[in-house]
Amino acid sequence: MSIAEQTPQPLILHRRSFSFRSLASAVFNTLLGAGLLLWSGPAKLDCQKIELTQVTCQFNTPGWLGLAMWRNKPIHNLQGVRLDTSVAEGMFYKIVLLTSEGEVPLRPYQTSGWDNTRETVDRIQTFLKDPAATHLSVAQVDWLQWWGLAPGALFFLLGLRSLSVSLFSIKTRAFESYQFDSTQHQLIYRYGSLLRRHQEQYPFSHIQRLIVDLDQWAKARFLMELRSGEVFCLVGASFQGQRTSLLGLKWQQVQPLADQASHYTHRSWQLTIDFWHHWVQQQTAKNQPMNVNIRFFHTRLEPVSVWSFDWSTRSLSHQGSNTVDTYKLKDVVEVQTLPVGDPIEKDDDDVYMYYEVNYQLRLLLSSGKPLLVKQFSSHEYHWKPTHVRKAAAQEHAETTAQYIREYICKN
Repeated sequence: MSIAEQTPQPLILHRRSFSFRSLASAVFNTLLGAGLLLWSGPAKLDCQKIELTQVTCQFNTPGWLGLAMWRNKPIHNLQGVRLDTSVAEGMFYKIVLLTSEGEVPLRPYQTSGWDNTRETVDRIQTFLKDPAATHLSVAQVDWLQWWGLAPGALFFLLGLRSLSVSLFSIKTRAFESYQFDSTQHQLIYRYGSLLRRHQEQYPFSHIQRLIVDLDQWAKARFLMELRSGEVFCLVGASFQGQRTSLLGLKWQQVQPLADQASHYTHRSWQLTIDFWHHWVQQQTAKNQPMNVNIRFFHTRLEPVSVWSFDWSTRSLSHQGSNTVDTYKLKDVVEVQTLPVGDPIEKDDDDVYMYYEVNYQLRLLLSSGKPLLVKQFSSHEYHWKPTHVRKAAAQEHAETTAQYIREYICKN
């Protein structure tokens, strides 16, 4: 999401899920993967012996996964075979076919596979010397060519996925924009595909609140909640089908846009902790139609409570499962991050060792009462408690605490 236009009247937040650059990248990756797959596999040599001194062959280079041939080269009058050996930087071999028209290498490069190379040469020599043999078919399996199979499949599948997302966005929502018009005192929401576009209007009076929400990774989203209960994720979510819709953005990317929208709507934005995840859980419980990725992500979330910091009322609230507790911002004297016990060393299916690290984020009131806001956890591989690098749980807790301090102390 970016600011597409900023004049004395409107503020427009514009986002596109489709671009010709992403489409071109998807096509390139797909073609690159297909090319590597076409290149992978063994080369095949098929020979027919009409008489002892007249042998014709067809040399086929590999096609799709080595199962289909896409380039054929005829070889006339095969007379013999030679095995060249190079010891410049190790033992490397090359098979050279001897014909009446000159020498034809079976591969344009050398290989280190001695067993397969020696077997291929022996079979060709036996075929040429045996008067009863009329047909020969050999395949040289080469590690260098099989090497293209794994990256080829990876590029091809990733390219196909990106291509499907780009084509899907063309059909559904290729763009979204939110225009805050202070002259008309309304939000204009435009969305649509390259073929069809829609527009909805919401008076500023229909806005319940503007929210900057932080999740367990200290990532931020800018949300707008209407009085009807509908929630728009203006910044920090991408389009349906893209995983980035779950990851949020950096605070530095979201907070300036929230300040701009707050200025145009004449209402302060609130800072919340886990509001977005709580809303996702509510929508899932109501069986509302949702993004498949969000549904999958929801199954990995523990039930959460929501903390809201409201500068306009100088208050903060905690919404639990059945209760809502309210406090005054001026009563918060300290925002603390504390480790929960020592890091615990565990094993992952008896293979990899890791440390489980837990940190708490707490608010200390002037009365001395501590309020537990959130607990952060992380599994740290290739890490020790003595390392200089902080565990992810500690980083996320301290980052979230800093954003809370900035909000409470802002002018």
